[in-house]
Amino acid sequence: MFNLVNSASFMAHGYCLLWNPWLVGLHALSDLFIFLSYSAIPAAIVIFLRRRPDIRLSYIPVLFAAFILLCGLTHLLGLITLWLPIYELQGLIKALTAIVSVTTALVIFPLIPKLVSLPSPQQLQESNARLEDEVTAHRQTLEELRQARDELEARVATRTAELEDANHRLSVLTREIVHRSKNMMTVVQSLASQTAASTDDKGEFLTKLSGRLSSLANALDAVVRGDREGAELGALVQSQLDHYRATFDERISVEGPKLHIRPEAAQQIGLAVHELATNAVKYGALSRADGKISVSWQIDEAGEGKPAVRLEWREESRPPAEGIPEKGARPSGTDGGFGTKLLERAVPQALRAEMRRAMTDAGFCYSLTIPLAELRPRPALEDERDVSRAFPLAAAG
Repeated sequence: MFNLVNSASFMAHGYCLLWNPWLVGLHALSDLFIFLSYSAIPAAIVIFLRRRPDIRLSYIPVLFAAFILLCGLTHLLGLITLWLPIYELQGLIKALTAIVSVTTALVIFPLIPKLVSLPSPQQLQESNARLEDEVTAHRQTLEELRQARDELEARVATRTAELEDANHRLSVLTREIVHRSKNMMTVVQSLASQTAASTDDKGEFLTKLSGRLSSLANALDAVVRGDREGAELGALVQSQLDHYRATFDERISVEGPKLHIRPEAAQQIGLAVHELATNAVKYGALSRADGKISVSWQIDEAGEGKPAVRLEWREESRPPAEGIPEKGARPSGTDGGFGTKLLERAVPQALRAEMRRAMTDAGFCYSLTIPLAELRPRPALEDERDVSRAFPLAAAG
């Protein structure tokens, strides 16, 4: 070891340069800066490896760092040998550098195929571009799926609301059916009771009751053919007169604007038209060869008080038929009073209408002035109260 650093055995390298200051300085500074640069590169490699512990084949950077560091040491010893002839140590460092260099070369050549297979920067950019396109496509697909989900949720919500509304309407309709059935039963019971009270003959009772029940059925049919809010007044009147048109078609006229009325009002008006038609055939205008009947109605929006509908039944015959006389008198040949009560009291009371009847030079006239509000839908309890009041179950004298 002493011989390695023994400067007395050899001559310093500066003698070869004749100790020319600028030449010695040139060699010394060059070796110094080369050593410092070679030392910095391994330090950078070590720092890089510490920050990227995921890199595989880390022994390759270590070999490169050792190779570069040893190359730097050879330059450092070259700097020292300018003044100290430690050529033995310099030779050992160079030998070690040669071993590391050969090892690095032997390791690096088998890696060339792998290194060649690594993508170029351009290929990486193209790959990144394709990945970005795929990401964009996936994002677009996710957005479309989100929109489809939102649309489906909106449709489900709409359908749910529709079902809830349908259930609600079905519940309301069920209550309406129960309510209308109760009213219908009240009317039927009252008709049966009072028809029986005013008729002694069983056959006549069945005939009159059958006609009045048919009238109710026709009124109900007009309601069903309309909508759940009620019936069209023209269709209702026609349904009560259809039975007579086969015989008196040209002698019966019906005229008036379209008007929807609630089911309970349809029942009352239907009963009134039935009674008037029955009396007209038996005792009134239709009992004569030249008699005629006209049914009309009009809406008075600007009348006194509230808007109203005026429904008129007019009979024309020459000479006037001996039908229903002045208001308050018992009509000759009628059913003994119930028809009169129906026309004068029950129907007007149920509709809160003003009733007028008279005999004119032309014939019999009957009219109902009904508040328009009474023909519109209203609370069920109010309908039940009016029907019960207008059609009591007990027979009236």
